Amino acid sequence: FGAEVHLRDPKGGMKGILSYCSELLLSVPDCWMAWQFTNEDNVSFHEEVTGPSITKSVPGQVDYFIAGVGTGGTLEGVARHLKKVNPSCKIMGLEPSEARIHAGEPAKPHGILGIVPGMRSQLIPEPASLVDEWVHSSSDDAVVWAKKAAIDEGLMIGPSGGAVLKVAAEVSARPEARGKNIVAYLSSHGSRYLGHKLFEEAVSRFADAMAKDPRSGTLVLSSDAKRSPHPVVMRPSRLPSVLDIIVRAPPPLATLPARLSEAAGSTIMALMAF
Repeated sequence: FGAEVHLRDPKGGMKGILSYCSELLLSVPDCWMAWQFTNEDNVSFHEEVTGPSITKSVPGQVDYFIAGVGTGGTLEGVARHLKKVNPSCKIMGLEPSEARIHAGEPAKPHGILGIVPGMRSQLIPEPASLVDEWVHSSSDDAVVWAKKAAIDEGLMIGPSGGAVLKVAAEVSARPEARGKNIVAYLSSHGSRYLGHKLFEEAVSRFADAMAKDPRSGTLVLSSDAKRSPHPVVMRPSRLPSVLDIIVRAPPPLATLPARLSEAAGSTIMALMAF
């Protein structure tokens, strides 16, 4: 699209990126920024579009909604809608165990990309938050569950999705959640994380069968047979109204089965939002 990509020092985190963007706004003519971390339109979209699409797709009412917190727009917007439809719906915001900012703990480095970018969400009001519980997953567990989703259920998701599924399984094991509908919001496709720990083993084993970007040498997934001897067919983009898979959540975690779909208990609905 002719865009310039500016790489910044990762030590600065998201705060460093936002500061740099502010500088660009002052120096580049006709520059525009969405300000997704503070823009109320972010919340409004998820209240008016994503939330209703969930309630239309779920057979029965939504009893639990679990999502990671990045900007906070998805969690806050969907929560507004779901609470109107079912005031008893439990809204759960997910953070990395290493950076439980919204639970009042200091932020530390973590490997769950896309959530908790080192600062508290400004779109989730305090103290009048609709979040009923702040839950968490370690970065290592996020990888384990993302792999489980890929191997057992055919879902290629990122580490944040793995973290959400892990927490959804834990919630389903609670006695009060038995027989309830749990919506797990999976916000990113696994193909974005080829450089992440999630794909270390796969990349080391199949690097020769993967295409490389001619400019950077970075491994990429490709559906073009001319570029790769073993093309990977990508799942097409989907509207957030599509619930791709329903799996049966486990009874007590001590007896967690090899496959989620072989367990009995509450119903976890994995919402693929990409």
